Amino acid sequence: MAAHEGGEVLYVEDSPSVGLATKSVLEECGHRVSHFVSAEEALETFEKNTFDLVLTDILLEGDLSGTGMVREIRHHQDEEKRRIPVVAISAFSDDARRIELFRAGINDYAQKPVLQDELLARVNNLVRTQKLLNKLDCQQKKLEEIALTDQLTGLYNRHFIAEALPKLVSQSRRQQYSLSMVMIDIDHFKKVNDEFGHEVGDKVLSDVSRTLKELARKEDVLGRYGGEEFLLLLVHCDLKQAAAKAELTRQKVDEMRPMGIDISASFGVSCLRDQDNISSLFNRADAAVYRAKELGRNRVELELSRSVEG
Repeated sequence: MAAHEGGEVLYVEDSPSVGLATKSVLEECGHRVSHFVSAEEALETFEKNTFDLVLTDILLEGDLSGTGMVREIRHHQDEEKRRIPVVAISAFSDDARRIELFRAGINDYAQKPVLQDELLARVNNLVRTQKLLNKLDCQQKKLEEIALTDQLTGLYNRHFIAEALPKLVSQSRRQQYSLSMVMIDIDHFKKVNDEFGHEVGDKVLSDVSRTLKELARKEDVLGRYGGEEFLLLLVHCDLKQAAAKAELTRQKVDEMRPMGIDISASFGVSCLRDQDNISSLFNRADAAVYRAKELGRNRVELELSRSVEG
């Protein structure tokens, strides 16, 4: 196997001579090997690093056996770590022992004394498969990201918001915390496109999106809802807090001047009520942003006509 195809291998063997010899063989084949003599030490490193394979003897120094370490890995809270392939090495030859190891979660088994070519074949095959699975996972995540994000701004798209909103509403009711919605509409955006062209308009959208993202908290959901419209979902945030957040954001947008162009935005804010459904929450925010535009734009309007002027 070429060096660049090698994997990250976590190797546990408490015999210094066997450990050194096996580590040398694996490294000559291009693998990068982290060798430990106890399962406890190995698991500490396992938590902090990413591996393509775990190779372990069954009888080890310390309180934790190789079988116990396999069970720890298979019950890990991180799904990616749970599925890392494990090869067990043991001098035990009886079927009952091997069955116990496979039930614990190993992927393959080699009996001592292990032939070097046999061990390399088992390790190489599993590392190759793991790397392929990781590559497929990465591609899947990229496809999901493309499907759920707006390509111009990098924010969540309308489809993602439609999926996320019911979950946020359900969770806020179950855990009894406030959930607010802020609808944001860039003022006179058609004029920007007409006067300066769509390329400049796209740059304005990107710059505004960046400002909105910088002001949003990690737990909030921010998306481009359409054209020049954005939607911000604020968790653990009541109407008064959402109004303050919207006003701060309005001021920041008003100060931007992307591409040297004066821009502003109108904001509509609503907060989830006891008898609300998703449509009513959205409709009140939509009505509020419409009032903001009717009252002169570049302002924050709340549901029930309560307002914070800019």
